[in-house]
Amino acid sequence: MKEKIQLLSRGVFEYENPEIEVSEKEIALEVEAGSHYSGTIQLNSRNHIEIRAMIFSSNKWMQCLESTVIGTTGCIHYVFDTQALETGEVCEGCFYIVSNGGEITIPYRVKVCAPFCDSSMGPMNDLDQFASLARDNWSEALKIFKTPEFGRVFLHNKKNRRIYAALIKGSDMSLAMEEFLCTVKRKQAVQMSVSQDLIEFDNLEHPVSEHLLIEKNQWGHVNIHVSTEGDFLSVYKKTVTDEDFLGSYYQLEYNIVPGMHTVASGKIILETLNQRIVVPVCCRREKARDVDFIERKTLKASWIHLCRLYLKYALHQIDRNQMIGYAREDINGCLNNSRDILFKVVEADFLREEGKNEEAQKVLDGINGRELRYRSAVAYSYFLYVNALCRQDEHYTEYVRDSIQFYEEGQYHDRWELVYMLMKLDAREEQHQLKVLRQTKALYDRHLMGGLMYLEAVKIINKDPSLIREMGAFEISLFLWGIRHDCLNRETIFRFADLVLRMHVYHGQCLHAMIEMCSLYETKNLLSAVLHLLILGEKKDPIYHQWYQLGIKSSIKMQGLFEYYMATLDMKNCRELPVPVLIYFQYDNRLQLKQKAFLFRYVIEHEQWLGKLFEAYDGIIKAFTFEQLQKGVINEDIAVLYHHYLTKEAMTPHVVKAMPAIIFKHHIHCDHPGIVGVIIDYSELGEEKYYPLDQGDAYVDLYMDDYRIVLVDTRGGRYMSTIPYTIDRLMDAGRYIRICYEQGRDNKMLVLNRSERALKYQMMDDVSIETYKCVLSLPDVSRHYQKTILKNLIDYYYDNYEGETLEKYLLQLDIQLLGHSERSHIIEYFIQRGLFDKAYEAIREYGYEGIQDKRIMRLCSRVIREKNFAKDELLVELAYFAFSNGKYDETILQYLIMFYAGTTEQLYAIWKAAGDFEVPAEQLEERLLCEILFTENHVAEGCDVFVSYYHTHPGHRLIRAFLGYYGYHYLVHGQTSGEKIFQIMEIELDQVENARDVCALALLQYYSEADHVEPEFYEKLQQEVAAFMDKGILLPFFRKYAGNAEVPEELADFLYAEYHTSPKAAVTIHYRLHQEFETEWINEPMRHILGGIFIRTFRLFAGEKIEYYISEQDENGEKTGEKHLLQREEAMDAWPETGVELLNRMNHAIQTEDSQAVNEMICSYERINEMTEQLFELK
Repeated sequence: MKEKIQLLSRGVFEYENPEIEVSEKEIALEVEAGSHYSGTIQLNSRNHIEIRAMIFSSNKWMQCLESTVIGTTGCIHYVFDTQALETGEVCEGCFYIVSNGGEITIPYRVKVCAPFCDSSMGPMNDLDQFASLARDNWSEALKIFKTPEFGRVFLHNKKNRRIYAALIKGSDMSLAMEEFLCTVKRKQAVQMSVSQDLIEFDNLEHPVSEHLLIEKNQWGHVNIHVSTEGDFLSVYKKTVTDEDFLGSYYQLEYNIVPGMHTVASGKIILETLNQRIVVPVCCRREKARDVDFIERKTLKASWIHLCRLYLKYALHQIDRNQMIGYAREDINGCLNNSRDILFKVVEADFLREEGKNEEAQKVLDGINGRELRYRSAVAYSYFLYVNALCRQDEHYTEYVRDSIQFYEEGQYHDRWELVYMLMKLDAREEQHQLKVLRQTKALYDRHLMGGLMYLEAVKIINKDPSLIREMGAFEISLFLWGIRHDCLNRETIFRFADLVLRMHVYHGQCLHAMIEMCSLYETKNLLSAVLHLLILGEKKDPIYHQWYQLGIKSSIKMQGLFEYYMATLDMKNCRELPVPVLIYFQYDNRLQLKQKAFLFRYVIEHEQWLGKLFEAYDGIIKAFTFEQLQKGVINEDIAVLYHHYLTKEAMTPHVVKAMPAIIFKHHIHCDHPGIVGVIIDYSELGEEKYYPLDQGDAYVDLYMDDYRIVLVDTRGGRYMSTIPYTIDRLMDAGRYIRICYEQGRDNKMLVLNRSERALKYQMMDDVSIETYKCVLSLPDVSRHYQKTILKNLIDYYYDNYEGETLEKYLLQLDIQLLGHSERSHIIEYFIQRGLFDKAYEAIREYGYEGIQDKRIMRLCSRVIREKNFAKDELLVELAYFAFSNGKYDETILQYLIMFYAGTTEQLYAIWKAAGDFEVPAEQLEERLLCEILFTENHVAEGCDVFVSYYHTHPGHRLIRAFLGYYGYHYLVHGQTSGEKIFQIMEIELDQVENARDVCALALLQYYSEADHVEPEFYEKLQQEVAAFMDKGILLPFFRKYAGNAEVPEELADFLYAEYHTSPKAAVTIHYRLHQEFETEWINEPMRHILGGIFIRTFRLFAGEKIEYYISEQDENGEKTGEKHLLQREEAMDAWPETGVELLNRMNHAIQTEDSQAVNEMICSYERINEMTEQLFELK
């Protein structure tokens, strides 16, 4: 705009302006509530002249993202915001485009409709439609579910909104959507089943892949964790989700690799959070066995059986005859399936045991001892050992003993068999049992023990249990071996029990052995050993409770026994406690909290049977109860204690202050192993509280009716309806809440509980009013709940005409939470009460629709003064809204004069009103004149504005630009102007600088049409004409000024062909004399005179006619005009004043044969030529 003003003031004019076309003549929209709508308006210059435009919107909800457009094309982006509008509201206004191509108004009308969501199923806005989409396209529904749009479109119900808010915070969005749909009763939980209860394979030789068909009973989210048991079994996919299902089915592929085992068993396990399916898998494989394998198998089995027989015989579990009878078959099996001569030695050994020494010796004599010697020192030593036993020769026995000892002390020191043979050959074995026992322990320490060595050690300690003096690793191993083989005598077992009582480290196998022995020998000694080990191992599992109970029943004195009894007690099913337990814990009670609470509850419930024992406990329990009360601790047992001791007499201020922490407690129990916590969601608080589950239990505060219980799994997933749980009230809150509230109105839970009750029953008594006030003082109450409370208070104080108190609560009200009509009413009340800042901020946020015009005027006038006339876009909009509705004062007019920007029509209306109020409007006049020049709109009305502005700013650049603009458009486009404009133009003619020629020509044309011009001024005008003629500028209206020396009469001899177009165009005139026969057209370029005026002059004699047409060539092509005739019409009643007129009259006189007139004219023509030669020098 400034650029154009500068150009006009310098005399630079544009012949034509852009011809602007817009893509939208008007805009009608339906926009869903709570959303933003974006659109565009395209601008285009049809004549390719650059557009320069400013854009305004009349309504604050419709915002233009561009304030200006520059270019031959442009785009206006706009956004309509419905955040503060409600469904059904209609918003109307206009876009104003102020440009160098004029002003364009585009009206718009926007209706706010109910929100909806576009989907593959079309628009939808209810949960039934959403559930249908989820059934057909889960992934698309999930995308919608995760967006903020879901709540706006689908959650019209407050309850559903709160369910959604609680679930959407979980870690798994698919799970959240599944749980939401189940909770709002749009679907049921998914259950799965499999096609096979058992999978069996027979005679598999190679790996195979098969499929297990999984079926789900309905659509929805499922997340199946797949695992296997068994090395031969594997699955390709460890996690299966609903995306993997084809309809209701999924083929789970599994792979089986047969191993070496004949029968392999495993499992395929399918687990979801609420279902577990186990499918057993069995793979049988028959091996092709060759003869060698059968022989090896038979040999191995025979040898193992033979060894076991000998051990049983040595343990006296079978007699010699049984052993011999069974052994013969195994020895034959070994001999038949192996050529190993070692089995011959074994045969000889058993023959000796059978008493057949001679046969045994024959077998030994047939054995090559050297072969055995080279083969194995152990086998050779065994050969010598059997020989020695058969021969019964002392010298030979000594030789054998030395030989075996040589091997044992040499490189074969790690063979227990050699030590065993030496022990059996030693004749002094009976006298050196302690040494043998030590030697056996040394073998154990070197990990060289065999079954026969254990047997020898057991024999020794059975004879003398006192040889065992501690319970080290060897002794424990020996004890366990003896128990396993049932070869320890009673005294030895008791000896071990005594030693167990001295142990300081827990040993699990020893415990189980002692438990086994205690079951056989029911003695205090063994029971004490069991209890000692249990306490050492800190065993608190319920399965051990029977032992602790037996220990108490047996009157065993052992530290920790009673504590472990209570720790393992099944408190849920316990019906009776032993009296010794009650007596013990009245003196020394270091139980954990749960156990102590159970014990005390038992005492309370059995008061009438316990008598004096209860009296001993009473003080202890009471102190415990009030201690837990101060800590806020509660469970089912402690609740019984509270009920017993929290009587009316006990309600001291100290007690009452602590009670809110326990009176609202509820017990939630969930057995599901995957659930680790509980969330209690209170929408009125705008928060949620997490309680971890301890062994499936959580104790939560439920002090309002409007809450949601959300279960949480290990991964953060949330559940509200598909996982079962139980909930129980622990305290009778109604018994205590009144007295608690009377003494503790600063407690949040009490206040919210009482306020909910008051709202539910519409209570407006003094206590309820005070409760409402207490709610407003709480820091973490949701704004929606505050709004409900405030609305009740406002209604109460409004009905009771307590204006100041009402004003106090109005200031606390968050009107964002109100509906549209409620907001409008509250804002009007703000204005009535003089709360202008509050009202203005509310309007800034939510608009002014629905507020009375007079209220808007009052608010505007006050805020303008408070802001000291500082610019504020919203305030400008409000001021114009009041003005356009006829509600304004001087303050509003002054503000609009300072800052309003709109169309020339709007600015002119403000200017007119300012004149009526006699308010100075220089700022507005300048903006209005600039806009008129920029848009070239409302030029006629602008004359009055210009005249007013000229009187206060006579030398301003805008004056020159305006005069130049008016002069140019009057001259070139024939645009009329008022007389005052030309009077000012006459005064400022010498000040307009570069626009002087245009203004001077405009004055010449204006006064050429005037009825009367003062002689002095007329002479001045003639001088101007002469000056332009000297510059070669010749215009048709110059003929009006012909008649003196400066403007010769010959000027009237010319006829003019005049054409107005763009100065950039190439203009050509095509002409010829108009005769009876046609002649060729003469083409000549027309001369550009000024600002798009093209002229071609002709001199014609009387009767001559010129026929012509004009064409122009520009960037858009050639354009040809219509044909015209140009001819001279002579008036014959006056004497000719120019040479051409004399010649025309002379020609007419000759034609009429008037010789006198011809002579007179000839004389006159000669006289004119003579005078011309004398006065002018021809060059």
